[in-house]
Amino acid sequence: MDNREQTAQHLKFSIAYSFWYEKFMYKFFGRLDKLAALILMLVAICTVAGLCSAIISGLIITIVVFFQLTIKAGVKSQSAKAIYHKYKSLYLHFDDYDIEEIKDKFSELDLKDTDEVGALAYPAQLAALAMLGMTPANGYAEVSRNLSVKEQLILLFIGERIEYEFSEMLRGQIRSASLDMVKDNNAMNNFLNWKSVEKDGLPDRKDFYLTCGEGIHGVDLAYYQPEIKIWEDYEGDPNIHVTHYMLLSEIPRPK
Repeated sequence: MDNREQTAQHLKFSIAYSFWYEKFMYKFFGRLDKLAALILMLVAICTVAGLCSAIISGLIITIVVFFQLTIKAGVKSQSAKAIYHKYKSLYLHFDDYDIEEIKDKFSELDLKDTDEVGALAYPAQLAALAMLGMTPANGYAEVSRNLSVKEQLILLFIGERIEYEFSEMLRGQIRSASLDMVKDNNAMNNFLNWKSVEKDGLPDRKDFYLTCGEGIHGVDLAYYQPEIKIWEDYEGDPNIHVTHYMLLSEIPRPK
């Protein structure tokens, strides 16, 4: 492997790592924000029902509100979401740019990174290795250690599971020709592999899918988690309703 190939590989790993780290950060702070809102709601219900004294309720509310104002979990969650979407776009179009262009774009995004939760760094590293197929199953050296208990608990909290041993998928390696083709309405009508949520149900596989539906302009890429039935890229957006989807690996290749 020459220096240019090494640079490209290291750069692609850095982008994949940043993508997963920011994604984990988005979900972590998002869950914290929802947890704080849930606690406030439960305290209010208990107070109205007479199950909790006004003093205790006031103390709990003061602590939670102070936490919200100090941590600003909601703001950090949305910031991390915006950044991780940009990293995803850069990763998906990695082959469309020159190495120097990729470096410049990555450097710009790197300045906006959030570095808050150290326990998410190693899980992000494993997720990036799995995403690139750099696993023992593919002949790569095994990582130095397993996830710690703390790291596993945080992943459980954010609803993520690291699939370090899975084989290399098509994720993020779709060529621009394929994307251009599926964005064309006439080409879309020729696909036989589009599935309907209404007729076929939601996907049963954790992976990237091309999606279309209400609130989606044309065709978009989204990651689906069947365990919790969530399209991660659309989570929290009430205006988006996926009606059709297609697994990336089932996209017909241009002849």
